[in-house]
Amino acid sequence: MIDDKKVEMIKDALKKNSKGLTIDEVAEWCRMNRMTASKYLYYLLGRGDVEARKVGVAILFYIKK
Repeated sequence: MIDDKKVEMIKDALKKNSKGLTIDEVAEWCRMNRMTASKYLYYLLGRGDVEARKVGVAILFYIKK
């Protein structure tokens, strides 16, 4: 089940960090479990609300402009 409050928290975190955030950084920023952050980020990616870019071994997520 998707929680709209968590979706908004993640979107706000990404808006405030224009250089992008990793899953771990989103989890820390939003004070949630890494697996929860990952689930929501990939949900938002599937919806087209965020973009992802691989940098080395990390995947950075950005709010879609």
